[in-house]
Amino acid sequence: MKILILEDNPFDVQLVKELLENEMNEPEFYCTNNLDGYMEALDCFEPDVVLSDNCLPQFTAVDALSILRSRSKDTPFILLSGSVSETVAVDIIEKGATDFILKDRMARLPMAIKAACKQKISNGQVINYEHALNETAIIAITDSNGVITYVNKICCDISGYQASEIMDNNQYIMHAGYQHAGYYSKLWSTIQSGTTWHGEFLNFTKEGEPYWVDTIIIPFNDEHNNPCQYLAISNNITDRKKLEAALAEQQHNEQKKIITTALAAQENERNIIGRELHDNVNQLLVATKLMISLMIQRAGSAGIADDLLRQCNENIFVAIEENRKIARVLASPDFETETLPDQLRKLTESMLTIAGLSIQIDTRLFSESMLNKQQKLGIYRILQEQCTNIVKHALAKNVYITLQTTDHIFKMIIADDGQGTDTGTDVKGIGLKNIAGRVEMFNGLVCTKSSPGCGFTLEIEIPLP
Repeated sequence: MKILILEDNPFDVQLVKELLENEMNEPEFYCTNNLDGYMEALDCFEPDVVLSDNCLPQFTAVDALSILRSRSKDTPFILLSGSVSETVAVDIIEKGATDFILKDRMARLPMAIKAACKQKISNGQVINYEHALNETAIIAITDSNGVITYVNKICCDISGYQASEIMDNNQYIMHAGYQHAGYYSKLWSTIQSGTTWHGEFLNFTKEGEPYWVDTIIIPFNDEHNNPCQYLAISNNITDRKKLEAALAEQQHNEQKKIITTALAAQENERNIIGRELHDNVNQLLVATKLMISLMIQRAGSAGIADDLLRQCNENIFVAIEENRKIARVLASPDFETETLPDQLRKLTESMLTIAGLSIQIDTRLFSESMLNKQQKLGIYRILQEQCTNIVKHALAKNVYITLQTTDHIFKMIIADDGQGTDTGTDVKGIGLKNIAGRVEMFNGLVCTKSSPGCGFTLEIEIPLP
């Protein structure tokens, strides 16, 4: 170890050398008592530690310390004095001295040197850690009010702001406002209680480009144990967020494919059942009705017609009508021969008018040519589902249906004047879930509006190419 001794008393120099030679492994010494010798030692000897008397012929320990710190921030400097006041000792420690030792307590010197060198190594490690952190993470420090007092280069590089543009502002200068107010409220209550907070932010660069960061905020307390500043360490997770969004989109698309396949299979099954009812079951019923009618005619001519036989005939007539109604509901509408509005009118007449409701359909701002066959079928089934809901639950007298198309959006509004529902009540029953599923298949939106006694309104929007 290279030890530079600033001392004008040869006896004290010899005492220090003997003490350290006995306690340390082959120390190397350089001794001087003047400014030129001190400057030469710093240039050529490059000491590991400086031991300095308080007062020398040409300069003081404070002068020596100032010169050393202008060259090296971490070389240990130990004040070695015969007598020094507490005020002077505290002052030189505040200026950067490592320790001070009275000459009548010299035995502590070897231990003080070893401790100072260990502290230098620790400080070097801390500097290395700080450098590594600054090279890999976004660093920001704020005061207790959240005003930024420091940002590192990575923060400036990613955000596009100069440090001078960020300093004296708060973090909201970069926040995109994606998180709700409660998110920030919880953040502040956490760090103000002295607890570390961890979360994510969506930020904007100076040019308005979004980027995501994963952030840890660490509070530092003052002597009264109150938070006085906050250290925010963030990592750029934009690529991860993009990947998560891509995976979510992929899953969403896969789910849409499943829904589309299921609805197509359901539609096919409905058509098969509808045709079976119409072509087979209904024909059997019609044939049976004809045979019973013939039996009634023959029995009547003989004067023996039976009321029970007539009742059977009437029941079969009712069954035929119900069967036709079910077949119409199950079968897919034919958009090749009839327009969508005509199909919707037939649908509402068979489901709502027959139930005693008054229907109004507004198509003044509607252009059917903007819809494809799959969209028309989806709209038809959505109205069919909502008609079922109205008949079952609404207790309405009037239903108003509006169809609209713009350059990019198809919109359908189905409103009734029934009993409505409380906005706090879960209105997402099976029917509305089915509707939402069909609308989602077209990347559309569903909105419901209702209140007790004020009816129920269903609005759907489907983007058009």
